[in-house]
Amino acid sequence: MNFYIRKILQGLGFSLSGILLSILWYKFDLSRSKIDSSENKKIVAVLGETKNEVQKKQVSRVIWQRVDEEEPLHAGEAVRTASDSEAKIVFNSGAQIQMDPDSVVVIEESGNKLSLDFIKGNLFFKGGGKESQLALKSGNTSIDLQNSEAALNKSQDGKALDVQVLSGTAQLSQNGKSVTLDRDKAGVIDDRGLSVAEKFIKIKSPQAFSKIYIQIAKKEPVLFEWEKLPPNFDIYLEIGSKRENLSRMYPKVSANLGMMAMQLKLGNYFWRLVAIDNKDPSKTYFTSVNKISILAEVPPKLIQPVDESIATLSAQTQTLLLRWANPSKLEKLHIEISKDPKFSKNIYSEIVADTGIHEAPLTEEGIYYWRIAGFRSGTSKEVVSQAHKFVLKTKLELVPPKLKEPSSNFRAQVESIRAGLVFLKWDPVLGFNEFHVRIFQGEKIAHEQKVNDVKQVRFNIEKPGQYKWAVYTIDAQGKASNISEQRIIIVDELPQLLWLDSKQQDQYFYLTEKPQLRVLLKPIDKIKNYKITYAKDGDAKSEKTLTVANPDKIFDVPTDGLYKVFVEALNDKSQVVAKSFTKDIVVQALPLLPPPEFSETTANVIQASKRGTANISFSTVGGAKSYFINFKSAAGKILKQEKVTSTSPTLSKLLPGSYKISVSSVDVHGRPGPSGEEKTLNVPAVSDSKAPKLKRLRVK
Repeated sequence: MNFYIRKILQGLGFSLSGILLSILWYKFDLSRSKIDSSENKKIVAVLGETKNEVQKKQVSRVIWQRVDEEEPLHAGEAVRTASDSEAKIVFNSGAQIQMDPDSVVVIEESGNKLSLDFIKGNLFFKGGGKESQLALKSGNTSIDLQNSEAALNKSQDGKALDVQVLSGTAQLSQNGKSVTLDRDKAGVIDDRGLSVAEKFIKIKSPQAFSKIYIQIAKKEPVLFEWEKLPPNFDIYLEIGSKRENLSRMYPKVSANLGMMAMQLKLGNYFWRLVAIDNKDPSKTYFTSVNKISILAEVPPKLIQPVDESIATLSAQTQTLLLRWANPSKLEKLHIEISKDPKFSKNIYSEIVADTGIHEAPLTEEGIYYWRIAGFRSGTSKEVVSQAHKFVLKTKLELVPPKLKEPSSNFRAQVESIRAGLVFLKWDPVLGFNEFHVRIFQGEKIAHEQKVNDVKQVRFNIEKPGQYKWAVYTIDAQGKASNISEQRIIIVDELPQLLWLDSKQQDQYFYLTEKPQLRVLLKPIDKIKNYKITYAKDGDAKSEKTLTVANPDKIFDVPTDGLYKVFVEALNDKSQVVAKSFTKDIVVQALPLLPPPEFSETTANVIQASKRGTANISFSTVGGAKSYFINFKSAAGKILKQEKVTSTSPTLSKLLPGSYKISVSSVDVHGRPGPSGEEKTLNVPAVSDSKAPKLKRLRVK
């Protein structure tokens, strides 16, 4: 009996030991999970748009887990995409990383600095502004992208890294060696170390990771553009669905044309251009491999009211706030509101400008449907959005408005205030149109006013000092909301140097081969020089300064884009006596004119007469001074161009053969645009037109 009792006690002891060990192990694993969780509780980014499944894991863990859109990401986590998936990571700073298939990154944090370890794959980086502070690294290579945009490719074995800067600058550092990259220079890191090369082919469009909208029904081509090269080079397009599997497309074009048009199906593509010297094929140059998405032209996207939502009207004006996006840049937008989902009878119908916002008057509560239609530029085909259903209510929420501009600690010059150039702006509050603006100096109210039906007022305090401003929302009964945030404005005494055009943002179209920017100010007395400071928007390191004697100055800039320009007026002692406000100037080449369209009376196959003549007709293009008739052989080789001014020209002295003809518009500056639709021209072999004969020469 004692023997059995002893065995039972021994078994019970072993069982209790196992249970105790299990509990201890569970607590240890739980505490380790808590440690991992506490170490990474700081959210540094969120997962944006994805395609198919994307996974993440703690670096210290083995198992990968699925991660969904809008899910937070933490320091110490790795993110990867599969062979059929893509992902966008949006950091708190505003910086973004677009990950291609088969890519892996690790988010790391050291102190207050955030970095990204690029393990493999393809990335597109877009800086998030001056406060971005996101650094990249790959192995023992540091990649300082600052506020640039760049495409990065790392081989699957992790040995080779290619960096292509699309805007701004980037710095690569390895083993004490550093190189600076920009749009004209590409960086490569491989077994031979760090190297940089001047880009022979400089792409103008499309840019990496760009989205291109086309009309499928019209088989609209995709246009590839580059900076013109010498005419002895031919350009080929190589393209494919995978980066490592590109096929060469035909026909080739002369590199001196600067563009080619290709018919492509919808989808995602990897592509590059190849330049080959037709006199010495050993001279072959390649661009980096870029990614683009070809999308079907899409209708406007309705943003507010959203589908199946509850909307409210302004109690005073009975207006409904409508918001939309127009990604395909449709024109002549038409808003319709109906109580019928088939829109058989509209309650409201209006042609509106593409501002993205409109206030529609309604008179009663109920169920409504709304949609927007528009036309693509130069066509008569209407594209209609989906209809959204909403329920209209009159109950409104009294909340303070969100302040829009200027930002806090904004410095205003007295002259700018006197000229009425400084405004306090805020976003609208749905259903309310009365606001109370207060300006404080210290604890005292320096100025206050009530405004109706506007979302901005002029800042009119000219006395130097520091001020705060805030806005309240007022309802129909005069009740005020809570106070909005308070922002600081500092009024300086320095006089304002005025721009000739007082707009905050302007646009300058240049005609030269290289981008140019123009500064044009109102001259003032006793000024010896003007100091111009300019920088590409979002790229602090691109800032440059030049001093000129004339307030009307045109000068070269590195690339197209938005520039921030600030000017100071200097006296004969080089002292600053006046300052301008910072002006936004968009630099862009003057767009080429679109090609005309053949008239309906012009057949697809044009038959010339026996005398070698043929008549064609095409539409007039506004701004065109003349037109080029382009003749190509059946193989696609350009044979000649004939300049005409009429839109119904007669082509004469045509030699026998079969040609492809198209038409290009020529603007007032003599620049031909892209060629349009091609038609076949057949000239019979019995044509009376013959090559000219040489006159018989008598030799003495």
